Amino acid sequence: ARQRAERAEEEAKQRAERAEAEAALQAMATFLRGACSNLTPARAREAAEAAAAHGIMTAARLQLVWGEAPAGGVDMLKEQLSLGDHDAREVSAALARRAEEEAKLQAMAD
Repeated sequence: ARQRAERAEEEAKQRAERAEAEAALQAMATFLRGACSNLTPARAREAAEAAAAHGIMTAARLQLVWGEAPAGGVDMLKEQLSLGDHDAREVSAALARRAEEEAKLQAMAD
C-alpha cells in the first residue's frame, strides 16, 4: 500500500511538472506569436520548443539572455530559436521595447 501511495505521489508530481512545462511553452509561443507578425501558431510552438531546449522557458529569461549580448542578439535569436532574419529582428525589437518599458517602470518606482 505504501509503495502504491509513493508511486501515485510520484506520478502526480510528474504530471504537475509536465503541466508546468507545457504552460511555459504555451506562454513562450504566445509571446513569440505576438512579437512576430508572420509566425504561425505551429511555428511559434516550434520556436518555443527550441528555446526550451536551450533552457529558455520564459520571455523574461529570453530577454535576459538577449540582453547579455544585444549586439549579437538577432544572431542568437536566429540560432537558438531557429528563427529567420525577419522574425529574429521582430523578436529583438519586442524584447528591446519590453526592456525599455521595464526600465521606465523601474525609474518611476525609484
